[in-house]
Amino acid sequence: MRNLLLSLIFLAGFIFLPTNTITATDAPKTLEDTLLIKLRKARTPLDSIKVLYDLFDSSGRARQGYYGRILLHTAGRAHDYASQNDMLRQLSVIYAADDSMMALIKRHVAQMPNSIDQHITEIFVNHQVLATKAQNMSPKERNRRIVELITENKRTPSKKTYARIHQLYSICVLLGYNSKGMLYLEMLDRLGKLIETLPSEAYPLYNQYYTALANIYTNSDRYANAVEADRKLLKVISDLEKKYAAQGRRYRSYDSNRYLCYRRMLSNYRALKEGEIVDLYNKIRDMTTRDSDVAANEEANPRALAYYLMGTRQYVAAVPVLHRLLEYPHLQPTQRRQALKELSIAAEATGDKEMLLRSLKEYTAIVEQFDSARMAESIDEIDIRYQFNLLQRENVRLQEEALQDQKSFDQHIRIYLIIAIAALVVAVITSVIAFRRKRR
Repeated sequence: MRNLLLSLIFLAGFIFLPTNTITATDAPKTLEDTLLIKLRKARTPLDSIKVLYDLFDSSGRARQGYYGRILLHTAGRAHDYASQNDMLRQLSVIYAADDSMMALIKRHVAQMPNSIDQHITEIFVNHQVLATKAQNMSPKERNRRIVELITENKRTPSKKTYARIHQLYSICVLLGYNSKGMLYLEMLDRLGKLIETLPSEAYPLYNQYYTALANIYTNSDRYANAVEADRKLLKVISDLEKKYAAQGRRYRSYDSNRYLCYRRMLSNYRALKEGEIVDLYNKIRDMTTRDSDVAANEEANPRALAYYLMGTRQYVAAVPVLHRLLEYPHLQPTQRRQALKELSIAAEATGDKEMLLRSLKEYTAIVEQFDSARMAESIDEIDIRYQFNLLQRENVRLQEEALQDQKSFDQHIRIYLIIAIAALVVAVITSVIAFRRKRR
């Protein structure tokens, strides 16, 4: 009864989205109107899926959730499992902060037929959920969960690749909040070796992995490693574009994904040639002419322009752009540290000693904060390793006790067997003697 009730809630929240509520004017004014008219004329669920993908791809994020839910239901009616898995992943990103919707998504994933695509979707969705939960965990709670996962991974390593990826991904998600030291890189490296054995269908996991890798290398000033990770991410994006173009998805755009890669690569300009720096910035400028979101982001947060100017040694032009960048209210601490470092370089190059002293003073203060944070992260990592070693020693002790108990048990069994055999021999001899006496 409980399962039936949950299923009904799931259907009500996710599936019963009547397409007759989708309307458009007789004289279409927008692409959405045109596509809605086309959707009303679709005769089969498969025909509807093609139009719904166009609506999903061409819509803003606010409307994507709506069309995505309709697409999920329609793909279910058409038994189109590939589209269902795709939409479940897309919806898990859109509704990552909505616990009730994520619960429905997880339930739907669990009901999908067993396949490689389903395994990938399950890992992807579970880690969207875990990443959200991890934000609200205390460092102590995250450490405890990390130790449990590492212990589980060591104690009962799964022979199935997807199960091992799930274990390692969970560890990396939690470590990403607590510690970004050697343990984190060690786990990311192990995860990467597994992910790179997966088929091309695993592109969502490739995306998650290379994005995490590019960010951690960028934040730790490992410029060449960060650029390499972004190059691999761009290769995944290009392969996806070819795949979707072959499927007829005309409105699927990866501009925003490419923009994030290009901007991050420019922030690692020390690992690039000047021609590459210019080429990357020109690509971003082209994007701003056709994507209003990219244009608005660049206007408010001119990181790409700042690092393009620094990479091409245009220090005089870079100074005011770096000041604008430092005034951006949502600048992350790692991004602020990098911007201050660039400003001190530009100030020295332009001979502005006053600005050099100010930028170096603030840069030194933020570096000290980072050193304190890294010290705390190192302590966290030591604590994790210490707790893990304690658990390992406890497991070894329990195994030794179990082995000792088994040996004691085996010894008792041997004694009992010897006694039983001796008694049997005595009984046989006694019987033989008695039998002979009886015959006499």
